[in-house]
Amino acid sequence: MAARGLRTRRLGADYWPGFVDALATLLLVVIFVLSVFIVAQFYLSEALSGRDEALRDLNRRASELAELLALEKAESRELGSEVVQLSAALQDKTAQFDRLNQTLAQADQDLAARKTQIAELDDALASAR
Repeated sequence: MAARGLRTRRLGADYWPGFVDALATLLLVVIFVLSVFIVAQFYLSEALSGRDEALRDLNRRASELAELLALEKAESRELGSEVVQLSAALQDKTAQFDRLNQTLAQADQDLAARKTQIAELDDALASAR
């Protein structure tokens, strides 16, 4: 009878080692998956921090370029107004030059007329003598 009780006990406790092995395997799988997720999270955070730093650098460079653009626009406006002023001065000088050329041409015509008149008067004086 003792053999029968031992056999019954043995049949009833046979599932326990398999259950423990399954739980241990499941625990190892969960720990492995968590380890993989932790490593992946670490590398993703490093990649994101690198991107954040690159983004900060790009934002800083964009602000520098915006400041430079504003300075160039201001200089362009100043140069544009200077060009307008110089164009107006050039037009004034060109008009003055044209007036002086007309005055010079008129003076040349008057001089030629006076020379002709002097020549006529010299001829009249010479013929009157």
